[in-house]
Amino acid sequence: MLENFLRNHPPTFKGRYDPDGAQTCLKEIERVFRVMQCTEGQKVRFGTHMLADEADDWWVSLLPTLEQDGVVVT
Repeated sequence: MLENFLRNHPPTFKGRYDPDGAQTCLKEIERVFRVMQCTEGQKVRFGTHMLADEADDWWVSLLPTLEQDGVVVT
């Protein structure tokens, strides 16, 4: 399923301060989610797969806190 997602050429988000770029990235990824009819779990996995650099560092550092708080990250 990830291969199908990647065939739609979703953008990579690097986390740099660019509100317009972040909104554009989010809209493009959401469009792929809709056309693929992704579940919420797939959205988390696929969306976080597209994080790079600072954005990926943020996500990796956030995971232990989420898990400690009992949040299920699928």
